[in-house]
Amino acid sequence: MADVNASSRLRGHLAAHGIAEGLIIAVLLGWHVLSLGMPDFVLPGPLPVAVRILELFTDATYFVH
Repeated sequence: MADVNASSRLRGHLAAHGIAEGLIIAVLLGWHVLSLGMPDFVLPGPLPVAVRILELFTDATYFVH
C-alpha cells in the first residue's frame, strides 16, 4: 500500500512539474512569436532581453548600483 501511495505521489509531482515547465515554454514561445511582428522598441524578443539581463549582472559598470 505504501509503494502505491508513494508511486502515485511521485507521478503527481512529476505531472505538476511537467505542466509548470510546459507553461513556461509556452509563454516564452508566445512572447517570441508576438515579438516577431513588432519593432524591438515596442516588444523585444526573449533572447535580446535575456542578453540584456546577463549584461546587467556581468558588466562592472552596473555593480555600483
